[in-house]
Amino acid sequence: MPVNQVHFYHFRSFSDYQADFSPGCNIIVGPNGSGKTSILEAIYCLAYGKSFRARHIRYLLNHQSDFYQLSANYKHLNIDQTIQLTFQPPQNLDRKLNGTPLASPSILAKMMPAVFIDTGTHRSFAQTPKYRRDYLNWCCFYRFPRYQSAIQRYNRILSQRNHYLKQARVLGQEGLKVWDEPLVYYASILHEDRLSMLRELQVCLSDMMKTLAPHLPDIHMTYLPGWPQGKVFSDVLSATITQDIQSGFSQNGPHRADLKLEIDKQYSVHKYFSEGQQKLLSYALKLSQLKLLQNFDADAPGLLLVDDLPAELDRRSRHAVLDYLLNANNQCFITGLASQDFPQGQPSTIIELA
Repeated sequence: MPVNQVHFYHFRSFSDYQADFSPGCNIIVGPNGSGKTSILEAIYCLAYGKSFRARHIRYLLNHQSDFYQLSANYKHLNIDQTIQLTFQPPQNLDRKLNGTPLASPSILAKMMPAVFIDTGTHRSFAQTPKYRRDYLNWCCFYRFPRYQSAIQRYNRILSQRNHYLKQARVLGQEGLKVWDEPLVYYASILHEDRLSMLRELQVCLSDMMKTLAPHLPDIHMTYLPGWPQGKVFSDVLSATITQDIQSGFSQNGPHRADLKLEIDKQYSVHKYFSEGQQKLLSYALKLSQLKLLQNFDADAPGLLLVDDLPAELDRRSRHAVLDYLLNANNQCFITGLASQDFPQGQPSTIIELA
């Protein structure tokens, strides 16, 4: 399921850019400011309708134009597909598949799963519970058909409950029961799917660490559900109503969940590992996502987007990652400053930017 060709108009620094890619490993090299990261960003935008480095896609517009357009030729289930994204300020976003507007934004996400890694990925894993939660959500989204609907409905009900909490001192606590029952129902689905996914992730991460970093200790993953462990969520909601009303938001639930990564089930890897080891771990975590995807959907092996690999890893780790990627069933897009920074003689396509 490779991206065969991309064409950009007025995107970032590109006025008009076209490139052809191989179905395997594509290495994009060039000096700083040449647009290497923008190519990765464009592919990510085509898949998800958003950027991995800008809060809003309007910031991707070339300052000399009043619109931008991205298009790609993409092979899915051995059928050529044309994907197109057009943005025109202030909010006009148009996404099409084979010339037809998308009925749902998730169609392309399901068809074109993409994983992105850059120089800040390991810090995001270490510092941000939301990032770790999103990592788990991504895996569940592709693994469980019911998950997307469940999390959307949970978030909608949570928003309504929080809105009521801000007025509960006047309206009374009884009205919360309207939201608590469906909240508990969808929370149970998210909790069940996340626990199932964690078991699969644990196996996959252990194997990936043995491949990329056999010298590092085993990593144990623990899921924190977002409420005190060992307690029933519905009981927690009832017991914390007063605190929720005082704070004006729901303090417990899957929206507060987290993922712990530990050594010997007691030492946090983010405190125990060096920065270089954390970088390698972040690669193992991200590649585990794609490996899981292959396990439960052989027709969607996924795309890997890696920004500035040589700056991320030392030579040994870099070779271990590239050796794995060259034998994996993923299309890869990897950037760097110069082709000399990558092992020579490997079967990869080099794209040079001026």
